[in-house]
Parts: sequence; structure tokens; C-alpha cells
Amino acid sequence: MKNAIGIKYFLPLGVLLLATYLYGVHYLPLRGEEANRMLTAYEMVKNGDFFNLTHLG
Repeated sequence: MKNAIGIKYFLPLGVLLLATYLYGVHYLPLRGEEANRMLTAYEMVKNGDFFNLTHLG
């Protein structure tokens, strides 16, 4: 009986979250961003600061 209750609540929630995520997917810059993301990750490791993201200093 517990599985039926879980599905009753979590399935609609999962569908809502999926719809919300897919709504803005086409706004994400996916091309040409690899170098910028790599540089930001490199500076995070180099500076040891994982909370304040920097780009070129």
C-alpha cells in the first residue's frame, strides 16, 4: 500500500518538475560555452574558492 501512496504523490510532482525543466531548455547556451565553463572550473580549483565563481580573474 505504501508504493501506491508514493506513486500517487511523486508521479505528478515528477511530471511537473520535468515540464518546468524542459520549458526553459531552449534558452540554455550550449554551443561555444565549453571554454568559458572550463576556465571558470580551472579558476575555482586554482584559487580554492568553490563559492565565488570568477572568469578571467
